[in-house]
Amino acid sequence: MDQAVVLVLASTLPCFLFQITDFDMPHITRLDGSLIHYEVKGPSDGPGLPVLLLAPGGIDSAGVRWNQAQFDPGWLDEGRLIFMDQRFAGASSTNLCRYDHQEMAEDAMALLDALEIHRVAVIGEGMGGMQALRLAYDAPARISGGVVVSPFKRSASLDDLYAPFGETIRLARAEGIEAVVAAACNGGTFAENPAAGPWINRLAHDAGFRDAIKRLGREAYITHVVDFRDGLYPWSNTYFALSDVALDRIQIPVAIAAGSQVDAAKDLCQRIQGVEIDLSRESIRSFIADLQ
Repeated sequence: MDQAVVLVLASTLPCFLFQITDFDMPHITRLDGSLIHYEVKGPSDGPGLPVLLLAPGGIDSAGVRWNQAQFDPGWLDEGRLIFMDQRFAGASSTNLCRYDHQEMAEDAMALLDALEIHRVAVIGEGMGGMQALRLAYDAPARISGGVVVSPFKRSASLDDLYAPFGETIRLARAEGIEAVVAAACNGGTFAENPAAGPWINRLAHDAGFRDAIKRLGREAYITHVVDFRDGLYPWSNTYFALSDVALDRIQIPVAIAAGSQVDAAKDLCQRIQGVEIDLSRESIRSFIADLQ
């Protein structure tokens, strides 16, 4: 795979941009060079609204993660389903930049534009649910309603959420950047192999990116990891993906299916005046059907 390496100066940290010239899976290309992989299942003239699916898994949010989720997309087998690999996950590919929830929302909107889909329902689980809330606030003209499955919120301490990032920081400090690259070549996701860092997907499959990370050096790499972590889990936002003020201003219909997060679901329902539903095929289908 031929690649060109361009160094782009971002507002905070340098962002390495790689132009990938061999990518034959269904994807859109964003302005920053990121490739967003997607799959569309079901007929374009199927009943009801198309449904955009944002998988759980944090930065590993890819379509395949629905196989391990509490929600089963097969419950919506009659409609048009849009599965999206977010930019750090699955078959998508992006740059060495911080995690940015606004950027994730813009990726989703760009995908809908490319598919010429004007209105959708959105279903997200875990962090995907938080991103569904971001879309509900950012694009109420495009999002008719959403279902948030098993939401989670910032607890008193972020230690558990920060722990995976600590693994790659410790490895880089102890054994150098070469050890991080070697860990990434063992494969897996960030959740499965946190020592490889949040860019494990790109490091595992892109030789040019591996070389650039090695040239970047240990301390710069660690700074990028911390910046990425803080973008994913900002201290100031209870639900991470959008500010508390924005959360309180969501106007479109949102259903909350608690799943394994009962307390967080009750809190979220109260804050956004959402409706609590059980996590079942009948409840999900009924809510989505009413969003015409």
